[in-house]
Amino acid sequence: MMRRIMGLFAALILAGCASVGGPPASRWQALADQAATALHVGPVYVDERPYSTKGAYRCREMRLELGTKRGDPRYLLAHELAHHVRRDCGESLATEMEANALAVTILQVWGATPDQAARTVAAALYWNRRTINSVHDYCAELRDLL
Repeated sequence: MMRRIMGLFAALILAGCASVGGPPASRWQALADQAATALHVGPVYVDERPYSTKGAYRCREMRLELGTKRGDPRYLLAHELAHHVRRDCGESLATEMEANALAVTILQVWGATPDQAARTVAAALYWNRRTINSVHDYCAELRDLL
């Protein structure tokens, strides 16, 4: 009887252990992993923020914050991933412009044509043109991209 109880207990534990790995990765994490692999850089953790429209890269933590509140945040993910690929730990207009250019490449890794990728980045910069930010000058970034 004890052997039977132990066998049942072991079966329950093993069944539960199959899901110990945690929840499945979000689609944003899967895209980040795909780009990191394609661009030969280490992984980055995507911290999805469903109530935000902003993004940020935390270089020391190798983590990016991705606001998913508005539309399709693929540009934002690509832009923040570009900071990860470049290992940007500081912010300047120059690093933002370079991240935008690399975001075009990342969007192509995900299947966009070069024209579609460039249009996606340009549309995001145009959309944000009235946003006041200490680092971004979205109009200058758009001119640089074009």
